[in-house]
Amino acid sequence: MKNEELLTTHADYDAMLSRWRFWMAAYEGTRALVDAGALTRHPREEGQAYRDRCAEAVGFNYSRSIVHLFGNYLFEKPSMRDLGSLAEDSLWQTFESDCDLFGTDLATFFVEQQKYASVYGHVGVLVDTPGRGALTRKEEQERGVYPYLAAYHPEAILDWGYAREEGGRPELAWVKLLEEDGTVLIYERDRWERWKPADTKGGAVAAEAELVAGGEHPLGRVPFVWLLNVNGRRRNIGVSDIADIALLDASILRDLSLGTEVIKNSAFPMFRAPKQQPDASGEREVEVGPRAVLEWDPEYEGGAKQDWLEAAAREPIEAILMWTSKKAEEIYRMANAGGLHATQVSGEAKSGVALRQEFQLLNTVLAAKSNNLEEAERAIIGLWLAWQGRGDEASRIKVERPRNFSVEDLAADLDNAIRGAELIAESPTFQSEIKLLMAKRLLPKAGPALDRIREELENRHTGSV
Repeated sequence: MKNEELLTTHADYDAMLSRWRFWMAAYEGTRALVDAGALTRHPREEGQAYRDRCAEAVGFNYSRSIVHLFGNYLFEKPSMRDLGSLAEDSLWQTFESDCDLFGTDLATFFVEQQKYASVYGHVGVLVDTPGRGALTRKEEQERGVYPYLAAYHPEAILDWGYAREEGGRPELAWVKLLEEDGTVLIYERDRWERWKPADTKGGAVAAEAELVAGGEHPLGRVPFVWLLNVNGRRRNIGVSDIADIALLDASILRDLSLGTEVIKNSAFPMFRAPKQQPDASGEREVEVGPRAVLEWDPEYEGGAKQDWLEAAAREPIEAILMWTSKKAEEIYRMANAGGLHATQVSGEAKSGVALRQEFQLLNTVLAAKSNNLEEAERAIIGLWLAWQGRGDEASRIKVERPRNFSVEDLAADLDNAIRGAELIAESPTFQSEIKLLMAKRLLPKAGPALDRIREELENRHTGSV
């Protein structure tokens, strides 16, 4: 393969790459934002002064706070899975405890990758296997070989393409992934290849890339899953939670840097005196006290006398603090999380109606994220079963993630259920369904106990008819 063809990237990749890198820099914090060029050099600023300002820069990193805030709410309740016989499979149990061959359990994997999907808008997950279908079930059991997960952030998903099935449904036909060792992995529906880009020799890049490994696989589809944060306008390009927040984070960083300069240069009175000419030895003597001194050339000042330069630092500092506080308030508003920080940021309590509206908006966003996470989890389990030759079991697997994340809403649901039960007390079916719904909400980790509760309610319902 031509080296140029191997390194060709998708049009959406080219359009989004700089944004992805900026969002990740905002999430990583001050140093990464400074390295990304968030602090610009002023036209008359000396090089050393600019470097000192970059080294002294501080920020509040609201981007990280928002991402973690969403993650805490999103995973406050575990997903409910009905895996059937798969739950008793020894290889699946091993996979759940070490899903990526680095010792990461499956639940932690989803928490971590959804966090990065929140930053980038999406991540990709490859469901691969060391044997790629060449080993028998017995050999896999004996060697402890099983399908595993490999996460790819958008910067490593170089290119992809779709093809139409007979029914017209688009299906992923191939994907090109950049590995940590610099090789490029290409997965198609029936085969895979690993290529090494050409090395630079004598300042020039060789035309041909080197095929390192390759072969066929039995799946008939690309074992790659897109984990979207929130669906966007472009296919497979999700919406980042900090797309606009990162810009404000960088803006606050610049404001704080200017505030530091004000404190440094204006917060303390400075004595100004005529500049003394050097003596015959080339030296000059300047008497100074404990405060900074500014000098001027007396030839251009018309015999002006020394005086104290007024330190006017309070007003600009207060203006900067007021401006950064307003930006922080807007950050939480844009994230639909203003109700969670109503007093900490703005200093003013919000009305109950306003708080409820913001909680509802936040819940809507979290529900959309939860739905995408649920779909990705279901797809990953389906591919894992396909590698094991048990693809027909995928339709019987059930995965449900919470759609409601507010304790206040749970209390309201209970109240509504009680009132509804009073109004429709003559309906045993309604009573059973409400009780089962409350059991699911109050006992999210009950598992088999929920099945027994369901049976007990059904038996009681049958007996009451």
